[in-house]
Amino acid sequence: SLDVFASSCYLKVNAPPYLFSCDLEGEIVDAECVATVDAKGVEFRCPKAFPGTTWGRLRRETKEGGPETKAATAERRRASVEAAHARVTAEKKAAVEKKAQMDKAYLEKQWALERTRRETIERRQDEEMSLERERLRRWQEEGDARAAAGVLSYDSGEDIEYDSDDDAETRAAKQKRTRVAREREFADAILTPDAVAAAESEDASGVALIGVPDEALEKMLVAADDDDEDAENAAREARVAEAKAKAKAKAVADAAAARSAERARSVPPPPPRPRRRRPRRRCRSHPRT
Repeated sequence: SLDVFASSCYLKVNAPPYLFSCDLEGEIVDAECVATVDAKGVEFRCPKAFPGTTWGRLRRETKEGGPETKAATAERRRASVEAAHARVTAEKKAAVEKKAQMDKAYLEKQWALERTRRETIERRQDEEMSLERERLRRWQEEGDARAAAGVLSYDSGEDIEYDSDDDAETRAAKQKRTRVAREREFADAILTPDAVAAAESEDASGVALIGVPDEALEKMLVAADDDDEDAENAAREARVAEAKAKAKAKAVADAAAARSAERARSVPPPPPRPRRRRPRRRCRSHPRT
């Protein structure tokens, strides 16, 4: 371990088992002192506290009986070390306080952003609420005016939703597709002039016959049954199509899972084939002739 220390009038390098200490002749600016450690050793670069002065020597020499005694040098060293420690402590404290101030400023900035965002959202909500209230008020006034004039409202008892921004053509097109319009069309198709005349005819005694002929009633029932049958067929076809789509999707997923399992399954190598030994041929010796 290496310990390098510098104060206003004292330098120290502690590298066990070696120790270097030097009481400087003059004073330096220890806050600007730079120490460089390399393979050759430690190099100090320290500016003088009073530039332009000449020290004459680096180390202060102590003399017995003189002003530069060991006790005075030691007291001078102790005071400089305490000042250096106080300076380092103050710098650390200032760094901590600065960081705390920066954190506080950051939090205050975040709070300000959140407050601005919340105020913007609330303002937009108020604006939208005011617009909707104004639109509802106009719609209510228009409905009251139509009711006072005896005109049927577009959305009273109908199964088509209207938008207040629709124009006249769009409203007319939507009105043609409403339940009321379909009932009127059905009534016009069923209540023919003959049926109306038959319903308004009188019997032999002069009493008005109020009713619909059997033929017209039968036609109405058949048309209603056809509509119900068409609705049931459409619902049945939708259910069958949905079931087929689900079955197809399940089949595709099962096939993909089977392929993945087949690829993931490790196939053991085939056992080695036994090696067949070829029989040795024996040579028979034939007698010479």
